[in-house]
Amino acid sequence: MKNYFSSDYLSKKIDLMLQMQVSNPINAIGMAKELIESCCKTILDEKGITYSKNDDVPQLADKNALLIAFFLDFMVTHDTP
Repeated sequence: MKNYFSSDYLSKKIDLMLQMQVSNPINAIGMAKELIESCCKTILDEKGITYSKNDDVPQLADKNALLIAFFLDFMVTHDTP
């Protein structure tokens, strides 16, 4: 997971999308969607949370938001800095 979310990897993807935004905006949008989807799936896989092959980006993002909310609630409840 650390390699996938490395600054170098993300920087290259973002740079490519920025280059494409003028020359090929449809592909740039598609790449952005795929990057978000991949990030969501990677986080869910790492945490052992299941999702459907049919889940779209909003559904995957919602599951990640619930995970973050749960984590924050746990930290507050257990007084973790």
